[in-house]
Amino acid sequence: IISHFHFNFDIELDAIKLATSVFQDLRRDDSEASNTANVIAIDNRLYESYFNQSSPLERNKLTQILDLILKEESNRPKVLAIDIDLSPSPVPDASVDIFYDYFKQFKNTPIVLITPQKVVSGVATQTKADWLIKMCELPNIRFAFPYLPSVDNGVVHYWDAHNSFAYQVRAATYDAPNPSGQRTICDHIQQDPSTARRMVNNFYDTDPGIFGVDPEHDQGKLLNYKFIENIGFTAIKYEKETPHIPEGYAAKIRDSVVFFGGNYGLSDIYETPMGNLPGIYLHAGTYFTIHGNKVNELVHIAQYVIEILITPLLGSIFYFAAAYYRKTHSLAAIVLNLVLHPLIFISYMLLSGFILYYFNFWLSVSFIIGMELHAIISGLEEPHVAIDKNRKLLGIPESYIKNAFYFSIIGWSWFILAQEVISPHTT
Repeated sequence: IISHFHFNFDIELDAIKLATSVFQDLRRDDSEASNTANVIAIDNRLYESYFNQSSPLERNKLTQILDLILKEESNRPKVLAIDIDLSPSPVPDASVDIFYDYFKQFKNTPIVLITPQKVVSGVATQTKADWLIKMCELPNIRFAFPYLPSVDNGVVHYWDAHNSFAYQVRAATYDAPNPSGQRTICDHIQQDPSTARRMVNNFYDTDPGIFGVDPEHDQGKLLNYKFIENIGFTAIKYEKETPHIPEGYAAKIRDSVVFFGGNYGLSDIYETPMGNLPGIYLHAGTYFTIHGNKVNELVHIAQYVIEILITPLLGSIFYFAAAYYRKTHSLAAIVLNLVLHPLIFISYMLLSGFILYYFNFWLSVSFIIGMELHAIISGLEEPHVAIDKNRKLLGIPESYIKNAFYFSIIGWSWFILAQEVISPHTT
């Protein structure tokens, strides 16, 4: 039920936020990744002063910004990943050659670009499709889908997809083919040029196999938010009407993986457990996660066994404490009755956060809600007293009350499960 109504995302987001605030000073970097990543962004100041808030960004000025990263051969990155739509503007005379000619001079540097944003007019579609086909002729160019699995503009997951942005950056880092022989986007386009037009027209009309997962139905895997401590982040400075990379930062990007994108406006900003972050930072975080830092999410029977062992343990501690104080009829007993269930829930959230940060395992927090509901319904806790009084006044047998609760929840659960199987919802 929780998953069906998207409450699971909110619970996970709040749980990791709470754990982060508590364990922030206790975190340590256990990463043994052989490569680091750096993010270089266009911020609001550069966007307003240098680009004059133009959209799309003026192409000649954009190449001058890219020169700051690519021109100096001694400080050139190992891989450059660009999270900006570089496809031609949707006008009839738009040139498809400007970035083709530009990137051609850096043929020894792998460059990962994002697929163009969706357009609907025939002329714009053909222009962008022609650009895709043309760019795929360059051996150092890879294309990737930039989509993030967001819910209500929040992100806690990434898509485990071979043609997603971070996965193609990783493949470019090692000059490796796609896993399990999966074809790249350029492979698909070169085999069937009409694929480019379908991608530009509407990504969701293309075969999900091109992406690597079905974004309509796949929730994704949990991001490792330790990337905050392991990825450099800076913005292009704009001083004396001249853009430049901050002093000392140019040396950091030498032979490293560099993500370049926008950190301006509000369209590409997402709510995360670490605050509001731009999409380019989350792509870099995905790269860090899949680069030997994946969060281990327990699944199926192992998850249930561990959670069923942990939740009654926490519940029993609070329950026996409550039973002791209830006998005294003291103020402490009244207060404990009010805060008992929130205490159990918060304790489990903190425990999940502690395990996540120090053991890289994630225990689903939503499971504790089911345990709490079961405790209330079965009459183990104080709320059954009020129910029992009303039952006696109305002359209703006790079994009717419990059966009404049980069968309504069980029936509703089966109904939603059937809906999920027959017609999965969009995440």
